[in-house]
Amino acid sequence: EPTKFQPERWLTLTEQLAEMKQYFLPFSMGPRSCIGRNLAWMEIRLTIAELVRRFDFTSMPDNDTTPACWFILRPRGGKYMVKPQRI
Repeated sequence: EPTKFQPERWLTLTEQLAEMKQYFLPFSMGPRSCIGRNLAWMEIRLTIAELVRRFDFTSMPDNDTTPACWFILRPRGGKYMVKPQRI
């Protein structure tokens, strides 16, 4: 019953869950995907470029920079706090 709201359907066996996840496309794919996705990515890139150009970022002293995972280096706790200062 795919149209019925049953959140407990995702609390099943891992094999069945893996099969269900391959059909779960919340933002769609292919010809029916979001038409504004590429524009949104472009705006994100421009915004980040402007932030880097207009601000100087310094690391906060209480950051724990020991890696949480060695495959993908990210700080412990998942956050790296910075303080922006206008240039």
